[in-house]
Amino acid sequence: MNLPSCDYIGSSAFRDCKNLEHLVIGSGVEEIDQYTFNSCEGFEGELLVPDNVKILGKHVFNNTGFESLILGSGLESIEQGAFFGMKNLKSITKPEGLSLDQVAGNKSIFGGTERLYTVPTGFTDTEIEEYLYNQSRYANILSKNLHQDNV
Repeated sequence: MNLPSCDYIGSSAFRDCKNLEHLVIGSGVEEIDQYTFNSCEGFEGELLVPDNVKILGKHVFNNTGFESLILGSGLESIEQGAFFGMKNLKSITKPEGLSLDQVAGNKSIFGGTERLYTVPTGFTDTEIEEYLYNQSRYANILSKNLHQDNV
């Protein structure tokens, strides 16, 4: 699915669309409102949130099937549970200058990321501890990987 270059995508616009497999967010999109892609379980592969996106609403990608997440540097707000329940998520990349403490609505944005076995790229140790250790089912594996990387 290719999203148009509109600036806003409304609440629950594609919620529960089970047959969507791919997503390309247009260059003009600045805000994706709450629950827009909630429970679109057919998504697979990579989710790229481009630099032009400023706001991700509450539970916007909750329970989607993406395996990889790349966050853009333009994010100003990531609301509660934005990536919650992404059970297939294996990797997250965040730009170095993006501080989750400044943009995240709360600590549960990555809750339920059951297959996240590797330390995410671009995260500080504090962000990993606060946003992933307490939210991921496999926090002990993340902790072990982080410890091995720092030895």
